[in-house]
Amino acid sequence: MPSPFPGMDPYLERHWRDVHADLVALTRTALNHVLPEDLVARINIRRVSSEDDLTETFITILDHESVVTAIEFLTPADKVPAELNTNYRVLRDKWLASNVNVVEIDFVRQGSWRDLLKPFIPPEAINCTYRAIVRRFHRSGEVELYPFSLRQILPKLRIPLREMDADVLLDLQSLINEAYRNGRYDRTDYSGHCRPPLEGEDALWADRILREAGVRQNG
Repeated sequence: MPSPFPGMDPYLERHWRDVHADLVALTRTALNHVLPEDLVARINIRRVSSEDDLTETFITILDHESVVTAIEFLTPADKVPAELNTNYRVLRDKWLASNVNVVEIDFVRQGSWRDLLKPFIPPEAINCTYRAIVRRFHRSGEVELYPFSLRQILPKLRIPLREMDADVLLDLQSLINEAYRNGRYDRTDYSGHCRPPLEGEDALWADRILREAGVRQNG
């Protein structure tokens, strides 16, 4: 059974380490099917913070040994205030200083995405549930922000490569759908709240969706 949600399933967030690992592997494979022949996507490991030994995986697109693009599926730890988490921000700044494109895909609602976006300040009206942030090395004074609604199918995201290359498309919805199947998340108990819980209109909408799908009892 597929997820009852049309796009990102917020109930996956409680299993994020498992989902994250699968998304990274699936993305590496998907990219290697569409990249130019002289580029390759690889999985890498980094430390999450200086306070512990927790590690996370991410993807780099390589031109021989040179990193062209780095792709991160963000974790809650990446989005804590800068004074509590410097490792990721230092690595990201190093990439940008080395003419590397950086793509951040944010499917977790915990943490401050606005803080992570600094020095760029998004309009207050942009209050999306999920998002992708793209920084192209040859446009250092710009950032591309792609908001994703909880209620909509996820888009195909344009992944930048070298200046001479056309962007390649990464089908975010297909990745989430496959991670849902791979993890057998059709066994998810949708009777209670997800973590963190949805609020306001999103909570009411999700309740209706789950009841219509027959995975939450009416009452």
